[in-house]
Amino acid sequence: MADRKGPSPRKVGSKRKAEGHAGEPSAKRRKGKVDKSARGLRHFSMRVLQKVEEKGTTTYNEVADDLVDELKREAGAAAGKDQNIRRRVYDALNVLRAMNIISKNKKQISWIGLPTGPGPNEPELRKLQMRKMELEQRIRQKDEHLMDLVRQYVGYSNLLARNAHAHDDTAEDKKVYLPFILVNTRPQAVIDCEIAEDRQEYFFSFNMPFQMHDDTQILNMMGLYPTQDEAETARKVLTAQDRMP
Repeated sequence: MADRKGPSPRKVGSKRKAEGHAGEPSAKRRKGKVDKSARGLRHFSMRVLQKVEEKGTTTYNEVADDLVDELKREAGAAAGKDQNIRRRVYDALNVLRAMNIISKNKKQISWIGLPTGPGPNEPELRKLQMRKMELEQRIRQKDEHLMDLVRQYVGYSNLLARNAHAHDDTAEDKKVYLPFILVNTRPQAVIDCEIAEDRQEYFFSFNMPFQMHDDTQILNMMGLYPTQDEAETARKVLTAQDRMP
């Protein structure tokens, strides 16, 4: 998650553990949201197909750049990470190539056309190929989510080990408990804070630019989160332990 900066004045809302966007005038941080990127995969594939058909000859990067820009204009932050969109474009292009709708020569992608005389099994084959692409994308998304959980697990484990060896005698009211959100701004900034009655939503209004960090970012800055290779190794170990009788 990147640092969030917002011009003044801005009002943001937060929950105790959530993600938000400091640049929105009023954004509520909610937990339990379902990742919408797993939805509408068939519609996304059709957009890729239409994009290649319009251009005639293009490249993967050109198609991916156009769709990233379009989705961000249409859905904003809800469009998802650029990397995830690009992977979905890559999967869609592979399916179109397997169906002989496009051809690829090195980095150049060319439009061939939709089949004009499908055989008796052609519609079913295309349906199965689209379904295969959807399942592959869902597996990729679940794999990415699993890696996030593994990194979080390792980060918390490292934090517990660090605290166990610290022999810390910090007063109880000085300790910071997980999860948390850290808001950073200038000392002279004026901050208004409102708290919902159920204490599940917090609304902040700043008259100066600010940054927001959640606990995962702070642990990563402290060097407690694993690298990609370390997380992959931890994942294999945890998987092996889970399979042991």
